[in-house]
Amino acid sequence: MTETTVTAQVVHKWYARPVFFVADVEGSLRFYMNKLGFTKKWHKVKVCQVDHGECEIILCQSDKRHDKGRLFVELTRAGVEDLRREIAERCAAA
Repeated sequence: MTETTVTAQVVHKWYARPVFFVADVEGSLRFYMNKLGFTKKWHKVKVCQVDHGECEIILCQSDKRHDKGRLFVELTRAGVEDLRREIAERCAAA
């Protein structure tokens, strides 16, 4: 595999949170808090967020999707532009 040099450096912080679909949000919340040491950031009926240091996880109760996950990634507009430029440079170099 060949290494490529990219001239632009992305300096924007990526903000990402996984969403775990669970069968029982209350039970999952107790597990994350009591067993793993997370704290509850917010809770709305069947959805909540737990935090541990810089790790943030959203727990979402769903009978049909439990045991599945999703990842939210957030970048600023400038971050998206930098990422697009970096990808374009990598594709051009390939």
